[in-house]
Amino acid sequence: MGRKSDATKLLAIGLLNVADDEGYFYADAKLIRNAIRPFDDDSGITTVSIRELSEIGYISIRNHPTHGDIGKVISFAEHQVINKPKRSKLKELHESGINTVSIPDEARPEGKGKEQGKEGNGRERKEQLSPPFSSDQFKVAWDGWTKYKSERRQKLTPSTIVGTFRKFAKWGEAKSIEAIERSIANGWQGLFEPDEKPSGGKHAGTTAMQFTGEEF
Repeated sequence: MGRKSDATKLLAIGLLNVADDEGYFYADAKLIRNAIRPFDDDSGITTVSIRELSEIGYISIRNHPTHGDIGKVISFAEHQVINKPKRSKLKELHESGINTVSIPDEARPEGKGKEQGKEGNGRERKEQLSPPFSSDQFKVAWDGWTKYKSERRQKLTPSTIVGTFRKFAKWGEAKSIEAIERSIANGWQGLFEPDEKPSGGKHAGTTAMQFTGEEF
């Protein structure tokens, strides 16, 4: 946070007041600008700050198909003490959404749009490197998977992570955690949907098996 712009730091504080009693909020840049930065001519600064806060893990944003982007201040409870808190109406929308945080080039700081454009698909991959689930159980499972891959000297590339998270979003949290735990337990190289059935053959790892699902 210390390396971010003053606008981003101020937005981080402002979101603590915009969020509901459990830390959830509508992550629409125009709504947030009206609440926190009402005298800005446009929502460009707010949009960039939202993205920066997402990149450092201060907030989590997921897109709901009917309600748009729903945000959550990850460490909300560490910053705010709520007397008689009300149950969040946005929590379920956030948890059922998909991670899709992006900033149009025209909203980026001047001079960086064209440079970012050169990255092409690389920038799009980076935008979805955040995991689709934020529960402690999933974090433990994912940390275990990254450690497992590191110990086997199998680097997780950005494109691999993006593909994995997209698959997780389709599988759901419970299946994703099960897939991780099962692969680690069996010494497999990849992750497979729990519903997939082994078809025989050769599979890299300590178990000689091959699944019909995609491997990540």
